[in-house]
Amino acid sequence: MVGAFAPLKEICPDRATPELMELTRRQMQLANGFCRYLEMAMRLIRKGVARRNR
Repeated sequence: MVGAFAPLKEICPDRATPELMELTRRQMQLANGFCRYLEMAMRLIRKGVARRNR
């Protein structure tokens, strides 16, 4: 996911306002947090399934 994001300043430097940059930063933090949550949830699900299949 890290490689897929290009900062706004590189794409359109004349339109990258501080407010827009802050919004983009917050959205990226939220997306990264959600990815970490999904990874943890999948690990817990796999452990539960493995325990049931013993």
